[in-house]
Amino acid sequence: MDLHAAIFALANVLDAAGQSTSYGTLDACSQRILLFVGERQRSGQDTSLGDITAAPRLGGSQVTLMKRVRSLQAAGLLALLASPRHHRRLQIELTPAAIAMLNEVSSRLEPWLQAPPSEPSTTCSLVLPTANLRNTS
Repeated sequence: MDLHAAIFALANVLDAAGQSTSYGTLDACSQRILLFVGERQRSGQDTSLGDITAAPRLGGSQVTLMKRVRSLQAAGLLALLASPRHHRRLQIELTPAAIAMLNEVSSRLEPWLQAPPSEPSTTCSLVLPTANLRNTS
């Protein structure tokens, strides 16, 4: 059975776009938290610590996720605010710095997403594998 290269190409593109920005300096768990909060914020949903610790796709224990949220807050990437809907709930939002960081990665991805090259280009810093890999099992 052939193992197609599309998933590896996509991962390579995402890594290349992120590594050339400050986003690439964050650990994978912190990156997933920022994307999770950003997706919810973009769609108008509030995000609390409970939403983050209950999201299986973020991985990690509740303690790990809470530590990551606190470190992202200390780095100026997340803001913890009093919720306007519930007095005991903290609302988590991306800061302008986090929005700028994610927008920088997005701006590097947008040209590729709009017109993906059929072959790796000399003007593109993203390396795209083009061959199928064979599954040896």
